Amino acid sequence: MHKYQQMDYREIAGVLKLSESATKSLLFRAYETLRQQLKQFVFGEVEESSMNCNQIRELLPDLAAGMSTSTPEVNQHIASCDTCAAHLRDFQSTMAFA
Repeated sequence: MHKYQQMDYREIAGVLKLSESATKSLLFRAYETLRQQLKQFVFGEVEESSMNCNQIRELLPDLAAGMSTSTPEVNQHIASCDTCAAHLRDFQSTMAFA
């Protein structure tokens, strides 16, 4: 919808009945999965997973709200990154008051 129908994230979120941030997270994961699968198909390579803090932080609000499920890669990053772990705790404590 974003690429072929030129819909913005807000419009797509309305169609999917999701928040805009959840929609962005879903699209990011879909693009990333497609990129990895195409790379493996074309080059026969399996890429090591290496999400960075910015990518993880985009997912944190939805994880804290229970709107998406974590992956082993995300869990591993949060376990090894004190900064991202602190951000997740902040989001979770904010959601407890909502």
